[in-house]
Amino acid sequence: GAAATTSAEAPAQGESSATQRLFNTLLVTFAAVFMGYVCARLRWIVQERGDMKGMGFFVGQIAFPLLIFNTVATAKLGSVDLGTLLACSLGKAVVMAVTWLLTFVAYKPSRSRAQRFLTATVFSFFAIASNDFAVGFPIVEALYGQELDMDIYIAGNALVGSVVFVPIVMVFFAIGKVMERSGSEVVADEHSPGTMQACLCTMVVMVRDILLNPVIIMTILGFVYKGFFGFTLVDHGMDHHLPSLLGELVTLVTSPFGMCALFLTGTNLNGFKISLWPILLVSMKIVLCAYASYFFAGFLIDRDKPPLHRLILENFTWLYGMIPSSSAPLIFAQQYDPDSAQVVATAIMAGLVLAGPMMFGSALFLEAASVDMASTITNVQYTMAIVSLACGGTFLALLAVTYSTWDFACPNRVLILAFGCTLVVYEALMLLMNPDLRPESCMAYNEDPTKAFLSILIGWVQNSSQFMVISMEVLCVLRVRAPGGVPQSSVLSFGLVALCLGLGIVLSIVTIPNTVTEMCSTVGTEQKYINVWPNAIWIYILLAGMVALGIRYTVLAGGHHKDQGDLWARAEPASPAANPEDPEEPLPCSSGEAAPSEPADAGESGPTGGDGLKHVSKGLIFGQVFRLCIRVVNTSQVIASQRIMGSFAQMLVVEGILEHGQLPILLGLMMVDASFPQEFQRAWSEFPRLWERQRRDHGDTSSEPSVPEPLPLDFTRTLTVVRF
Repeated sequence: GAAATTSAEAPAQGESSATQRLFNTLLVTFAAVFMGYVCARLRWIVQERGDMKGMGFFVGQIAFPLLIFNTVATAKLGSVDLGTLLACSLGKAVVMAVTWLLTFVAYKPSRSRAQRFLTATVFSFFAIASNDFAVGFPIVEALYGQELDMDIYIAGNALVGSVVFVPIVMVFFAIGKVMERSGSEVVADEHSPGTMQACLCTMVVMVRDILLNPVIIMTILGFVYKGFFGFTLVDHGMDHHLPSLLGELVTLVTSPFGMCALFLTGTNLNGFKISLWPILLVSMKIVLCAYASYFFAGFLIDRDKPPLHRLILENFTWLYGMIPSSSAPLIFAQQYDPDSAQVVATAIMAGLVLAGPMMFGSALFLEAASVDMASTITNVQYTMAIVSLACGGTFLALLAVTYSTWDFACPNRVLILAFGCTLVVYEALMLLMNPDLRPESCMAYNEDPTKAFLSILIGWVQNSSQFMVISMEVLCVLRVRAPGGVPQSSVLSFGLVALCLGLGIVLSIVTIPNTVTEMCSTVGTEQKYINVWPNAIWIYILLAGMVALGIRYTVLAGGHHKDQGDLWARAEPASPAANPEDPEEPLPCSSGEAAPSEPADAGESGPTGGDGLKHVSKGLIFGQVFRLCIRVVNTSQVIASQRIMGSFAQMLVVEGILEHGQLPILLGLMMVDASFPQEFQRAWSEFPRLWERQRRDHGDTSSEPSVPEPLPLDFTRTLTVVRF
């Protein structure tokens, strides 16, 4: 209950804690979804045969509307903070807009505008379609118990979704269908009587469907009952109950809702295929939506409220933002854009998997909301530094093996090489700064972070790595602006690296390194006042600049490739054989020629350049933009002097994991790239010849048996190639 968000006190003997209740709720919730998924996969339930049609009607048209009616009619609306609902709604609106734009310009851009419009609408709806009642209600009840009436905020957000967001989505679907039926990108004569009449009929049907929606009707009836028959409600402290006979009937009908809704979600998850876009959608829904809601809560929640109550509401906006998506987007995808159904189904399943640990971690932080969690952040950063250094060692080993195939005249590849090496140095320096290993480093930082030598070094490599990613994005823009015109020169490549290192030194003088202040706050010495405004200004400039470059890239790509805009990431592009009119973007390290699809003969040694690992660079670009969005929110909380506790502590932990997890991400991007596994395979096959050559160069002509050929490594078959 309140202990979940206000204190770290242990629960009374015999009473389970909020964390235990939440764990049990999450386990039961996922078990219900998994049960439906298994039944569908084993074909015990066949959706196409209409096996779940009756249950779907009961859940969507009877139980869910009655649940809305009961929540509205029995809630004590006077205690509702409208700023909390507005913060959650604005967070959804921002994430919805960003997801729509990103999908429209980047997801399979060679398709028609109508298809991209429909897909963007489906994906953007996924990013805001929280499973409020089937997942949200039991989680909130488990976390807050009966001591705080937070159910009304779940119901309020569900109501806003039904009244505001769903109609907007339906309007977009109607527009997309009109574009699709027109058979062209733009209706031939938008002022013709037939076109205007079709649009008018569509609007009339849409308004009728909204007004006759059972959720809207039962919401109105709930307010009517509260206004005219409120005297019949029974007061139960935090809320009211319906009178005996009506209350028992509503309880009987709505009791199966939770299990049925979760089971239906599982039966809809037929297709499951991991790729870039499901991960992107889940990140938008679970992570970015939570950050955006919490960001707006800091401005919109009434500041006259008691600090404890305000903290509870802010923590709720964070928790609400990470509630996973329902199966409604999948139903819309199957109806309006069947090609995207598999992506949405995968994203729903992945969202459930990610949201579970996120919400459980949130419960741990909220249960200790009055405790400073800086030590937890220190431990997380220490662990991530160890993991990153292990991945960094693997990265350097891969570079050593593929050294003969590495094209140092390719600026993109050299930037990736320098980026990885810089991150290795970065994580090593972070270990030296960790107070558990070297507390004197943090003591020097706390005295004056602008003069601490180790702090300046960390800021240097941190900022240099950011400039390297910006340089990759600039190369993407130049490559589209002048296909084949980016010079290939080792002088240019290493000159770019030197420029990034130089700019990093300059920036490290006026800013402090990210994530270090929170880590060093655990050391006993008092921290000197740290001015974070230079960091905030730089973050805003950097984010705005990268977004502007992305927009410029999209516009140029669209102009050169006939609607083939590609914003940082090309997801699952069609193969040339399947879609010959979809030409690829010019390769970073060739004069317009495509990289060979098969590895070169083992006897042909020397650098190839390949495609310049362009998909790796695009993944790094998107990752940096995503981290910057998170950093904007966290920096605003630091400026507001927010203590490291509750939801803010978890937000810093997420930022730390993403910041210090760049090396594992880089390694993963390289291993799933289209060209690097082939280069590694070819370089690996060259090892025996290099060994023999070394022996001959040293005059060893003995008749010792030669080194056996290494086992063939066919990464192209064992790894899933992900294109951005």
